Amino acid sequence: MGWPRRRILCVFLLLLCDFIISVDAALFNYGTGTDDQVIEYSKESSALALIQAFPYFTEGQNDVFISPNGAISFGQGLDESTPSIESQGKSAIAVLYAPASDGTIYY
Repeated sequence: MGWPRRRILCVFLLLLCDFIISVDAALFNYGTGTDDQVIEYSKESSALALIQAFPYFTEGQNDVFISPNGAISFGQGLDESTPSIESQGKSAIAVLYAPASDGTIYY
């Protein structure tokens, strides 16, 4: 990709990020006032049974485990004493993976 195309792509991505940030952060109502369920903070992963299987690669997943650090894993919870998800060899989605010490999860 040449320099002008990279510059256009970078400008486009910056404008897209600016747009996303400027949109109201509350895209969906959430919390106990909207009949959401609550998971209080815990140092261990919390298990949730799904009503319908979630397709993850070639397998349907019936249970998810929500890590206190924001990762979602399948089959078993993540070991929070191990800082690296890769070294655990477990299937996980870790888009919002970050250290946490408090908070509430609504679903």
